[in-house]
Amino acid sequence: MIFEQKRGKSRISYDSDGLRVDWCISKEELFIYKDMLKKLKDMLTDISDDVIIETDINDEWLWSAAHHSGTISLGKAVDDLVDKDLKLNSCDNVFVCDGSVIQEHSYANTGLTIGALSMRLSERVCRG
Repeated sequence: MIFEQKRGKSRISYDSDGLRVDWCISKEELFIYKDMLKKLKDMLTDISDDVIIETDINDEWLWSAAHHSGTISLGKAVDDLVDKDLKLNSCDNVFVCDGSVIQEHSYANTGLTIGALSMRLSERVCRG
């Protein structure tokens, strides 16, 4: 499924009271998000003992601009989970390629960094 977010009615403005965020999500967008979460849950259920994913979300649940990262340790130390090639140290065929491997971050969006990591990983996987 390909989903392109349409230009909506969301607005960010600044007035005498300060910054104002008026964030809107359409019913169509919310339906797509819920459907994607349900499909993800179904896929993971087939390979996991326990899956806890909230699928009955609303627009309040989506209210976050956080760029979560840094939850997977990357490096050469014995207790690091992935190596410099993003391979999980305990498995030969599992790779981690998302914001969790970004150890140092700021307020900047992590999307381009994750994109670059995925391109680098795909080259390494294709080379074998």
